[in-house]
Amino acid sequence: NNSAFFQFSTSSNLHKSQTSDAQNTANRVDHLKLLLYDLNSAIAPKSSRLQAIYAVLEEFDHHERSYHDQELDVRADQILLQKLTYASSVDETSDEVGYLCHALERRGG
Repeated sequence: NNSAFFQFSTSSNLHKSQTSDAQNTANRVDHLKLLLYDLNSAIAPKSSRLQAIYAVLEEFDHHERSYHDQELDVRADQILLQKLTYASSVDETSDEVGYLCHALERRGG
């Protein structure tokens, strides 16, 4: 009887863990979408663009392969490249260009 309870308990905990992992993934993806929306929407002034870039850089500061995959799934690389194109057309030597290159580099894993 105790072994049946143990199996049920273990199975129940595993299911809770999987549900929790799925919810964490969904929450992070939603958070990424908001950050990238803010980044994509930030046009002027430059301080607004930099603030959005800093938030993205902070979120991308990790070494988790699954996180990198999530970032690619929400097209972070494409949005960063679009912002880099704009920033380099304004001033290719700006700190903004450097930060965007750094964010793109972090997407490589």
